[in-house]
Order: sequence, then structure tokens, then C-alpha cells
Amino acid sequence: MKKWWFMALLALSLGACNADDEGQQTIVSGNGISISEAILSPLGGQIKFSITSDQPWDLRSASSIPGWITMYPTSGVAGTTMVEIFAEPARGNVEMDLAFISRTNREEIGSIYLYQEKPYIEFSAENFEFDWSESEISTSLNNVMRHLTVESNIDWRFKVDENQVEVSSNADNMPLYNKWLLGSLLQGTSDESRQGVDVQFVATDYNLDSVPRQVTIGVELDEKLDQLVTPPQITISKRNKR
Repeated sequence: MKKWWFMALLALSLGACNADDEGQQTIVSGNGISISEAILSPLGGQIKFSITSDQPWDLRSASSIPGWITMYPTSGVAGTTMVEIFAEPARGNVEMDLAFISRTNREEIGSIYLYQEKPYIEFSAENFEFDWSESEISTSLNNVMRHLTVESNIDWRFKVDENQVEVSSNADNMPLYNKWLLGSLLQGTSDESRQGVDVQFVATDYNLDSVPRQVTIGVELDEKLDQLVTPPQITISKRNKR
């Protein structure tokens, strides 16, 4: 059975964007669709594309489109129709093919691959501990450094309890927590964090206090992610000299 196929002129791969942002679009001539895939940000967004057909058409999919993704229109008449996909933050992973079928002869005009990943952020550890004498003034910095891997498909920023710690920055713009714990990063992007970002922590001095030191670090999340992502945290402590 003969099918109409059109080579995609544009493949869209969008990062995080607001729902009111203008999506890229391309209008094609002849039967076909202006994109071959629609890759949605985990945080949601908008994609716009065109479908051109000499016959009325309907959208068909082997599985239903999730409720947080809206596509309009899902059918059209002969000619060129602009189709828009709107997505909220993903409540699950989405991977599906959307086919556009001629209403006249039931043949496929074209299809697109739709993908959206559920947002996540993970820490490789829940706690670290330094001995009282471990610090950056030690002879071997590598031996006293602690490494935290952050994996995420969304942008992130460390968050601390302001009632517990004071956060400032040194000349190299590296975060200094509670005046004794130095970190190599304060934030990261989704692109660099998908494969894991290595964040190093080191104590800046000896703990000659009478009590141990402790800092708890979490992440800041957008309110719309509150029900979707459980924010990780890590507690970093330093023993006191007994």
C-alpha cells in the first residue's frame, strides 16, 4: 500500500521554556510534517509545527497522550495547519509516536516522535564527615576532599537553612558555608548534570571548638515541582578535637 512520506526539514529539541514562548515553526510544501520529533523539556514548554495535506486528517496514537500534554488541533482539513503542543512539567516519562492519518484513504501522511522525561535530581550521598584536623591547610588536599555527584535533568541550585548557616563567597565565587566548609559549585545546569556533576567539599580549618560542626545542604526547586520531585539533601559534619 502506497504511503506518503516526507523527509523532515526540522528536528526540534527544546530545553526548558515558558508555555507562552514562541516555538520554532517551518511550513512545508506538499504532503508532510515540518518536524520529525518533538522533544519536550522535563519542565514543560511549547512546540509548534505545521502539517500539510491534500486531504482531511486525524491524529492517531497507539497510546493516549498524557493529561499534562495538550495538542491542538488533533484533526484538520486539506491545506496547511499549524499544530501546537503545550506541556506542563512531566508527571512521568513519555515516549510515543504520533501518526497523522488521511481521513479519506486512511493512509499515513506522516508521523512525529514525542518525548518528555520526568524531572529528577539525585545526590550520590546523604552525609559526609571530616575529622577535626582535615582541612585545606593539610599537606595533601586530595586526601581531605569529599566528592558529591549531582545527577539531574533540570537546572539546580544548592539551598541551605539560613537559620543554621551563613553563606558567603570568596574571590573565586566558590560558596563558603558557615565560614568553614568550602564548595566547588553553587549551582548546575541540566545539560552538564545529566551525566553527573562532581562537587568537591573541603574544610577550611581545624575544628578546635568544643562541639562538632554541621551543615545541611539541599536544593532549591520551583513550586510547580513540589509534588513531582523529592529534593535531596546532604549533611556534612566535622568532628571536634577531643
